[in-house]
Amino acid sequence: MSDQTIQCVECGNPFTWSAGEQQFYREKGLAQPKHCPECRSHRRAERITRGLTPGWSRTSKLSLPDLTQSSTRRIDDGNSDRLKTYIFWSVLLVGATVATAVSLWFLITWLDEFQSYLIAINLVAFLMYGLDKLLSKLDTQRVPERILIISVFFLGFIGTELGRRVFHHKTKDIEFRKAYWAAFIVESILMLGYLVLVIRR
Repeated sequence: MSDQTIQCVECGNPFTWSAGEQQFYREKGLAQPKHCPECRSHRRAERITRGLTPGWSRTSKLSLPDLTQSSTRRIDDGNSDRLKTYIFWSVLLVGATVATAVSLWFLITWLDEFQSYLIAINLVAFLMYGLDKLLSKLDTQRVPERILIISVFFLGFIGTELGRRVFHHKTKDIEFRKAYWAAFIVESILMLGYLVLVIRR
């Protein structure tokens, strides 16, 4: 078996089909190639970018810079969407906590500001876990895990732990549990500091 010279049906340039390639093609049951390596690479690039670049057509020639720019745009769009999601859920967490804390502070006169906040953050954290469990069943946009962890970090451990147990949610995710318990350690330190301040009053 010797090398063969084939003329590319697309660009018209001749290319060499080596004996090793011929053996590989026969073993795989593939037909003799009709396109040169350069045209094959170009066609693969077109298939990858198909649907990613507005106004794409089979007659358009996409260079490597075009492919890179398209990928970069997709990454930028993805980062922008994630940022918007984090902002939305952060505002929701903070807003719901503040609104609940203020309501408790006015309605229950013997609660001080910090106690009202503790009750509020734990209640909101509990509901957040329930909401995320519901969203997971509906197969729609979820509450970001970082938001769930933040609720622990800001003294919402009781609510998050109740949420995990009651809704059977986030109990087997190892990476989540590591971050969860790390946030709990930080919360414990903050709570200990608060108790020390209360005792010294």
